[in-house]
Amino acid sequence: MRSDRQSHPDGPSALFPLRELTAQAFSRASGAFRIGRAIGASIADRRVLEPIEARLTAVAGLVLCSLAVLFAVFPMALAYPLAALGAWGGLALLYHGYQLARCRRREERKQKQIGSPIKKPWSKY
Repeated sequence: MRSDRQSHPDGPSALFPLRELTAQAFSRASGAFRIGRAIGASIADRRVLEPIEARLTAVAGLVLCSLAVLFAVFPMALAYPLAALGAWGGLALLYHGYQLARCRRREERKQKQIGSPIKKPWSKY
């Protein structure tokens, strides 16, 4: 008896594209983590860097110096993205607060209909 994985003409990754995307995201995240550790070790002087990490450190230094010059010449190039990130974070927090308030009101209504005492996990008393 053949399973679905074996009988699909494009192979198992066509049946489970999310698994492949998750593997790619994990690989990229681990690469970013390694870069961050190497740069952090370079700045804090925590350990001796390997020769392969010297190139990475030099490139990171070049990128940071380039960004510093760019932001010194064009300060709005920094202000606009920071404003966008701030607005995005603020809207996300507002939405999350709205969802929590809706959930609290729904629980209060539900407890009122049932007639049992209302448990208020958000209250100290």
